[in-house]
Amino acid sequence: MGMSEEEARAEADRIMKSIDTNNSGSIDYSEFVNATIDRSALLTTSRLEAAFKLFDKDGNGKITADEMKMMFDQKKVEGIPDGVW
Repeated sequence: MGMSEEEARAEADRIMKSIDTNNSGSIDYSEFVNATIDRSALLTTSRLEAAFKLFDKDGNGKITADEMKMMFDQKKVEGIPDGVW
């Protein structure tokens, strides 16, 4: 069962506040890596880059709150089976 839209927005806002350390309103690649470094011992650079690109929908090198919200709203994510959420 996925999140409701309200839950997804709240979760995206919480994540943005904790990861966007320079308060720019978006997550740049270094902030993304810093946020995942503890969990990334088994991840390769290419996997981290692929994960970042999954969130960075417009390819500008930054993850906006809207892009993150889109990822948490399973109805807007194409190509990912419902079971993944």
